[in-house]
Amino acid sequence: MTDELLLELAALRESYTRPFPYDECRTAQRDDARYAALIPDLDSYFSELAGYLSWGKCILTWSDAKVETVLRRLEASFGERFPVYRELRTTLTDRSELRTALDIAERTRTVLLTVLRQVKMDRTAGSRKLL
Repeated sequence: MTDELLLELAALRESYTRPFPYDECRTAQRDDARYAALIPDLDSYFSELAGYLSWGKCILTWSDAKVETVLRRLEASFGERFPVYRELRTTLTDRSELRTALDIAERTRTVLLTVLRQVKMDRTAGSRKLL
C-alpha cells in the first residue's frame, strides 16, 4: 500500500507546479474583509505541504520524532488550522482554480497522513518483533 501512496504523492508533487491562484484570492479578500490574510496563510500552508512532498520516498527514513511532528502538523486541514476560511470553499465554483488548489492540498494532506501513520505502525510492529 505504501508504494501506491508514494506514487500518488509523486503525482501530487507535480500539481504544486500550478500557478498560485492570486486573482481568486484577491477577489475573496475584496468580497470579505475576514480574508485579508488569505494569500500569506494559503501560501504558507501550500509551501509546508510542498516541502513534505519534496522528500519523496525519503519520508520513509524520517526519524520517529520527525514523523510524530509532521503527523501533528498534518492533523488539521486548512480550514481547521485557519478557521476564518472554513466557509471559503462553499463560495467557490467547481471550476475555480482556488478550489482545485484547496482540493489538491487536502488530498496531499490525507495521503501524507496515511503514509506516515503506516510508517509509524510498521516501525511499532517491527519493534515488537524484536522483543
